[in-house]
Amino acid sequence: MQVRDAALPFLHSFATGLERDRTTVNAALTLPHHNGRTEGVNNTIKLLKR
Repeated sequence: MQVRDAALPFLHSFATGLERDRTTVNAALTLPHHNGRTEGVNNTIKLLKR
């Protein structure tokens, strides 16, 4: 992996996290389901609380 060759430690931890959750990342990129509406409602509630 090219990220491992780079001298950027924050990219190493990011790439490790992606590898650890590979099935989740693949599902997020390939499945048509999403939680956009739920996140929108959560954002609205947080905004009202402030």
